Formats: sequence, structure tokens, C-alpha cells
Amino acid sequence: MSRILTEYEARLQEREIHSSMDIKRQQWSAFEHLKFSPTGAIKPFYGMTCITWVDPQSKLFEILSTTQRNIQASFEQTEAAQYFCFLDPASFHMTICDITANPTPTTEKDASNISSQVQDAFSQGFETGAISAQVRGVGFKSTISALVRFEDVKELQKVFHLEKVIKSATQVDRRDFAGHITLAYCVNPKENRLDEVWSILKPFQEFLFGDFTFSEFDLTCFTDMNTFIPLTTFNLETEQITDHFNLDQCMCC
Repeated sequence: MSRILTEYEARLQEREIHSSMDIKRQQWSAFEHLKFSPTGAIKPFYGMTCITWVDPQSKLFEILSTTQRNIQASFEQTEAAQYFCFLDPASFHMTICDITANPTPTTEKDASNISSQVQDAFSQGFETGAISAQVRGVGFKSTISALVRFEDVKELQKVFHLEKVIKSATQVDRRDFAGHITLAYCVNPKENRLDEVWSILKPFQEFLFGDFTFSEFDLTCFTDMNTFIPLTTFNLETEQITDHFNLDQCMCC
């Protein structure tokens, strides 16, 4: 395995179910209190991010949705159900690059500037074409997620290229890419219940969801963890940039 793939897998390993339980206990206590209440109610949370959607008509979407339901059903047979908020499958996506995230609304000026920066950065081309990956294994950090892996380093490098261009254009570097599709958020952690959660998720740690090939990504704004509004679509094959003129839907102030 190449050095690039090895380093990427090391980042994913932090999310894997079988990683150190000591680390898991630290992550378990760091629940997403800004995004959810302890009862699982979704709070307003705002920002901008570049994502690629899971096609709702795809086999992958069907398997992700079914697996999410199965995990949720297992939790509902125990007290673990109260510790998680399961997302609407319509929100299933993989983040390529986060730009902003804040409990207060994004200003219209900032949103407009970021949109222009990202569009201008890709106006000369994309240099990637479609990107192929595989979704394998359920991860558990402060979220339950399906992990996105790459068998071909060239495919991973395409994502890194997109990430680099976005970070350079916006002058924001929040975190390094670690592909995952979030299924649920931890909202009310109880340390003495961690082993119970782990035992429910363990059968899914090597689960094969299937191939994930995408040929476009969206610059979106979000108003909570279920609501991502496309602002601009970037087609990786045709290199077409489509502005959706949706800034007014982002609850910008």
C-alpha cells in the first residue's frame, strides 16, 4: 500500500469500531452538544461545506438506509436508543472539505464571498474526472458513520486535489479529508453504556456497503445536520459549474 493510502487509512482508523477503547471513551464524552440537545432534538447549526451526495436512486443508498434502520432497531431494544439521533437518509453525503461551521447564521456577505472564491478557483478546470471509491465498515466516533475507502491511490489523490483547491481558495483548513457518510450523531453519552453500544455496532465493522462513484460535488450551506442547501454544483466530467442562486434559503443574516 502506498504511503498516501496508508496515511489516509490511519485517519479512518480513528473512526473504526475496533480502535482503542480508551480513545473511544474520550470520543464518547465529546458529543455534538452544539448540534443536538440531549434529547436528540436537532438544533440550528450553520455553515458552508463542499459535499458529494449519495444518489437516492443508487444501490448504495438503499444499503445505507437499510443498515441504518437495522442499527437503529437494535438500539431500540436497549437503552442505547436515547444516546443517538439518526439522520434523515435524504441527508446522506460525503464531505470533501468543510469551510465554515457555527451556531450562529452565516452572513450573506460571507456566503457570497465564499461562493465566488470556490467558483473562481474551479473556473479553469477540475483535472479529476469521475472519482471511484468503496464504502466498507461502520465507524464510531462522536457519530456512527459508513467509512469511505480507496483501493486506487489515484482516486484518493483526485479528492485531495479538490480539497486543496477549496482550502487554497477560501484560506480555510479545518481538517484533513477522511471520507465517511454519517448515519447518526451521539447526543447523550453515558460512559457506562459504551460497551453496550460497541457490542451492537461490532457486527458491522467490516460490512461492505458497495461502490461509491461520483462525478459532481456541491458547495452547500447548511442550517442543521439534516438540511444542506446546494449553492453551486461542480461537474467533474463536463467541468460545468451551475449556480443555483439559493443564498436566500440559507437563513443568512
